[in-house]
Amino acid sequence: MTSFKIGRYEYCPFNIKEKSHLEFYQKLLKELDNEDSDLINNLGDIDYMFEKSNMNITSFEINYPTTYLVSDNGKFVAFVYVYTFNRVVLLYLGVLEEYRMNHYSTNINRDLSDYILKNFDIDYIQVCIDEENIGSIKAVTNAGFVQDANNPSYFTKRC
Repeated sequence: MTSFKIGRYEYCPFNIKEKSHLEFYQKLLKELDNEDSDLINNLGDIDYMFEKSNMNITSFEINYPTTYLVSDNGKFVAFVYVYTFNRVVLLYLGVLEEYRMNHYSTNINRDLSDYILKNFDIDYIQVCIDEENIGSIKAVTNAGFVQDANNPSYFTKRC
């Protein structure tokens, strides 16, 4: 299993054949079933993000839609789905419920966006957030993202 360190966290391409990955995925699905979120409903098929993930990459990559499990001190705390379209990186981040309120979302968004902006030729990074998810809005704005005036997404770009 190949993982990559970015900032303080390890990023590992999701592999459904790995027991710990499958356990994370099942826990996440159970949590999502209990949440009432327009964003989750609008994301479409979350299964797609995991089942179509490119698990055979050997370095952190933005050119192939990939779901990474994010670990801190050996525990999977979150996932991030990275997708690039027309020189725009789209990030979808989910932190497991038991790890929320620990600044994971802010730190992961900051570390990952800094890394992507420094290492890849893209125009900007965009995240989509449910308008009522105040915690996530606070996390991404603390990570340096600003709201797009035309829609409820947030973005950051190379200065």
